[in-house]
Amino acid sequence: MAGKAEEVRHTPVPAWVDLAAYAVEPSPEQESCVANGVCRLLADVQVNLTGSQPLWTFRSAQRILTKEGAERASHIVIEFDPGYQTLEVHYVRILRGDQRIEHAQPGCFQVFRRERDIERLMLNGRLTASFLVPDVRANDILEFCCSLHGDKPIFRGKYLTWVALDAFNPTFDHRHRLLKPRDRNIASRDFNDPPRPEISVHDDIEDIRRRLVGQKKRGPSAPLTPPWVFEVPAFQLSEFESWGEVAGLMAGAYDSHGIPPELAIEIDRIGQAFAEPEQRAVEWLRLVQGELRYFFLSLGEGGLTPRDLETIWSGRFGDCKDKARLYVAGARRLGLDACAALVSTTHGVALDQVLPSPAVFDHCIVRLRLGGRSYWLDPTLSLQGGSLGQIEVPHLGWALPLAPDVSRLERLPEHAVHQIIHCHDDWRIGPTRQAPATLRRSLEFSAWGADQVRNMIANEGEAGLARSLLNQLQANWPTATEAMPIEIQDDRVQNRILLDARYAVSDCWRGSDKPDEIRLQFVENHISTDVSAAGRAAREHDIFLGRPRRLSWLLQVEMPRDWPDARSEESHDLPGLRLASRCSAEGRHIESFMELTVESWTLPRSKAEEYDLLVRCAQQNILFVHASAKHDKIRPPGFQSNLNLKFSAPFVFVVLWLAIAVLRALLTAGNH
Repeated sequence: MAGKAEEVRHTPVPAWVDLAAYAVEPSPEQESCVANGVCRLLADVQVNLTGSQPLWTFRSAQRILTKEGAERASHIVIEFDPGYQTLEVHYVRILRGDQRIEHAQPGCFQVFRRERDIERLMLNGRLTASFLVPDVRANDILEFCCSLHGDKPIFRGKYLTWVALDAFNPTFDHRHRLLKPRDRNIASRDFNDPPRPEISVHDDIEDIRRRLVGQKKRGPSAPLTPPWVFEVPAFQLSEFESWGEVAGLMAGAYDSHGIPPELAIEIDRIGQAFAEPEQRAVEWLRLVQGELRYFFLSLGEGGLTPRDLETIWSGRFGDCKDKARLYVAGARRLGLDACAALVSTTHGVALDQVLPSPAVFDHCIVRLRLGGRSYWLDPTLSLQGGSLGQIEVPHLGWALPLAPDVSRLERLPEHAVHQIIHCHDDWRIGPTRQAPATLRRSLEFSAWGADQVRNMIANEGEAGLARSLLNQLQANWPTATEAMPIEIQDDRVQNRILLDARYAVSDCWRGSDKPDEIRLQFVENHISTDVSAAGRAAREHDIFLGRPRRLSWLLQVEMPRDWPDARSEESHDLPGLRLASRCSAEGRHIESFMELTVESWTLPRSKAEEYDLLVRCAQQNILFVHASAKHDKIRPPGFQSNLNLKFSAPFVFVVLWLAIAVLRALLTAGNH
């Protein structure tokens, strides 16, 4: 719904703003700044800290190259938070030859609250000012300038920012200017060689400028680049002198001096039922995880501070900050040493490389101190099982506990390698092509793999889980049906879930590329989708593997007749990563096993070629069983066609089987 036009003020450009000219004519150097029908000529940010509140002025210019470019550039959109910011528009104008056509006037901007992330259960209260500039043509230059006043009150006037010079979509002339009193100490840190600052002083006011002209465009990030890597030139500014200062700034928002009576009853019930501190900590965590629905509220200060306990508990919903505050309050009532802790879900590994700042965090968890050890808990996760020592958070790198005695970041613990899934497929193949086959699929999920399945059951029910497993099977066997309802065993203490599913497949045999052959094709669904290619181009950074884990698949097939013997084994070993497989046929029994073990979050970039070979092997993990199609009976093929086991590296198996076949043929001829 559109808001009042008065929410956007129209004022002249502030006198302190430098409106220095920029290059307006396209040149070969500007090719990297052309995309989507426009040439990005200027991006200018100027910040003034000499007044009672910070003031940001933004100035941009784009040359329109095509009709499509006009459609894109003519829609000007500005987001701001009305809780602490005011927006002023200075000009929106078109330069067309010698003409200067001004479009900024009261009422031209419409203000909406559109909440783009509402479907993701996120509400931030920000407003969007929107204006569609009329009559924009090819070769016009569209200029725009506006200012934002004010900053988050919780920062208490401390200045902080992060400026990235986007090399993926560069602007030809990128400028940044900071005006500040000389006695304000604002630290600066550079990443990836941004332009050096030029500093001038006038009347005890420092004027700090950076400018990058003709930035080269870089290609897209390589697949599986670690999320914590800084890839473009950037610099950080922060007025916070230490991490202890940041912690002190935020800690008070998570303290709770009074607990609502209804909440106190729930907390005390856990205290009476469980005497051991470890049990209290876990049971209270599960109650918070289970009782509170997740919903992110970022209204005004809500992006950085939690709501009060009464509001959180009565509404039974909240975001990470709310859940952390609720857990901390209950834990302290239960006699536990707990505090909130800030983490970054993307750049956690690199937090020790940046300046102290509350803006580098995007998530809040809990630190629990017990027996001289730190335990890290995330109340936003769903239905975690296991003991206190078994519970892990998926985050890595560094955290900032919000406690009075904190002076530095604290490293999060290393992640153990857990067996998160083991799949056992037991097939029984009928004596004829038309005879149905049976499959018993046993799935064991452990650690955080069990947590994910438990969460799926909570959201979609056991029927939804069974439907998902059947759909996965039908992707390869369209005629598969459930032979009996799925059985589920959930061991919360050991954090393990066992699934027992049984299926019938009425038409499991398929035609082959040879007219007198048919074949069975078995496909693994977990390991093959767990890894993805890193690409063959030269890499700048290591390969991101994700959370340490182990997955395995055991396939056992009972054939109606004896099958030719065969055996093979293979492994791919890389630093912190291993894919192992074996395959055999003996009598009526065919067996295949595959296991993927990830011990490290990353793999050295020098191993990219070997890694992609491992991925190709994991994604080709298909076992083909060939048979004769004559007389409609399932019979082993003659030695000339053999049993073809295609698993990871099919060439190895073919060569091995041919050698076995030749040897057996020679022995048979010798006996005659």
